Amino acid sequence: MSYKLSAGATMADILDAIAHGRSSLEANILSKRLADPNINVNDKLECIPLLSFFVLSFKDCMAMLQSPNPTSALEQAVNAHALEDADHWKWFLQDLNTLDIDGITTRPATEVLGELWSESRAPIRDAVYAIAGYIQQHTNPVFRLLLIEVIEDGYGAFARHMGPVMQEADLYDKLLYFGHTHNEAEAAHEIHQEPLAVSDLYKQLAAPNQEQALAMVTDVYNRIDAMHTCFANAITPA
Repeated sequence: MSYKLSAGATMADILDAIAHGRSSLEANILSKRLADPNINVNDKLECIPLLSFFVLSFKDCMAMLQSPNPTSALEQAVNAHALEDADHWKWFLQDLNTLDIDGITTRPATEVLGELWSESRAPIRDAVYAIAGYIQQHTNPVFRLLLIEVIEDGYGAFARHMGPVMQEADLYDKLLYFGHTHNEAEAAHEIHQEPLAVSDLYKQLAAPNQEQALAMVTDVYNRIDAMHTCFANAITPA
C-alpha cells in the first residue's frame, strides 16, 4: 500500500508516514496469509527461500552503516545497532540448512535463485538497492537511524506473523533466525540501547534535510511493503 507525501511536509508528516508504514506492513497480504488458519503450514514456509537476497544483502548494508571512527553519540548509536545485527545472516543460513534436512523446503536452489532474479521478484532487489543507496547518499547519523527504524519495522511485522507459524510447525525452538534466538536478541537489543525518539532525531535536521529524510522514510516503507507482497506471492492462498 503506497504512501505519498503531501506538499510542504513537516514533523507531523514524518510521524504520520511512520505510523502509516507500520500499519501497511501489518495489513500486507504477507501478514494475512501467514495468519490464515486455512493455509497449510508448509505452504507458508515456501516464502522463506525468497528472503535470501534481502537477508544476505542486509549483512553488507550493516557494514556500510558503520562509521570507522565515530565522533558523536548518534554515530555510536548507529554503530551499536549495526553491530547487533551484523551476524544475523549466519542464523538464516543455519535455518535454511535445518529446514532442508527436515525436508520442509523442497525447491532446488537453482529454481530459487532464478526466481530471486526474475522480473516478478524485482521489488525484493529494489528494496535492497534503495537501502544501500540511501546509506551511501546520507552519512548523517540521523538519516541512518531513521533508516534503521524503518528496516526494523519491516522485520518486526514479518516476525510477529511468522513466529506463530514456526510454533505451529514445532520449529520455533529449532531455528535461530526464525525462532526464539533472533527474537530474544531483538528484545535484548531494544532493552540495552537507549531509545531515540523519531521526533527528537527529526528536530536535529535543517528544513531541507527534513524533507529528504521524510522522502527516504516513505520510500523505504513502500519498498519493504512491496517486498513483503513478493514474499506472500510464494504462499499458495487458501
